[in-house]
Amino acid sequence: MPEEELVCEELLKINSVDCAAVLANNGGVLGIAGPLDRITVAPIAALAGVAGRITAKIGCGELSEIIVKAAHGAFALIPLGNKVVFIKTKPFSDLSLVLDEVKSKLIVLG
Repeated sequence: MPEEELVCEELLKINSVDCAAVLANNGGVLGIAGPLDRITVAPIAALAGVAGRITAKIGCGELSEIIVKAAHGAFALIPLGNKVVFIKTKPFSDLSLVLDEVKSKLIVLG
């Protein structure tokens, strides 16, 4: 199993009611627990070193997916249970390709 997926599995074990960010050592995978919105995502993306901006928010509440598109790649914040996993994807210019990449990772994490 790739290191990124192992890190995500570890992050799912974190149990916090706070909107806390946890940074891993592999340069960009993190998980958060708590409300997910633009107010909380901005500092989390900054903490992860994402030199980009939020480009899409799909759905609402627990079903929301937020994609942060950066110059060197795209990043997805995906709710799994009461946690939110931050997944780094390959650099794509087409947001639909980013979503496909994210969905494929979710099947593995799932």
